[in-house]
Amino acid sequence: MNKKKICIIGLGYVGLPLFVSFKKKYFNVCGYDVDKKRVLELSRGYDCNNEIKKKDLLLNNKSFLTSRIKDIEEHNIYIFALPTPINNKKIPDIKILTDATKKVSSILKVGDVIIFESTVYPGLTDEVLIPIIEKNSGL
Repeated sequence: MNKKKICIIGLGYVGLPLFVSFKKKYFNVCGYDVDKKRVLELSRGYDCNNEIKKKDLLLNNKSFLTSRIKDIEEHNIYIFALPTPINNKKIPDIKILTDATKKVSSILKVGDVIIFESTVYPGLTDEVLIPIIEKNSGL
């Protein structure tokens, strides 16, 4: 793999601090979230969760934020930091994670790395997510 370009999928309580941490270490890093309003606010230095200070959100020439899947095609490491909320029957809702996996897998290339940072139950990656990746990526 040549130059590592990291993309953090999901800019919430886990993904945003992860993005900031990589950015501070001068990695080529992108923060991706489907919520256009969230991306715009963060780009302007405002975190509605009040977790990250404005000065830490300032972008550099190796970092950017986006809500467009096309903007992350050149990356080769994808870290999913998405919620898997539990419903009232104590069953995890994996729709956010499966939807994001479908989107990202459509742009995967040979040699790309995927890391699921989201909390999932045993077997979910092998039984649900890998088949989605294989189907949508052709890999």
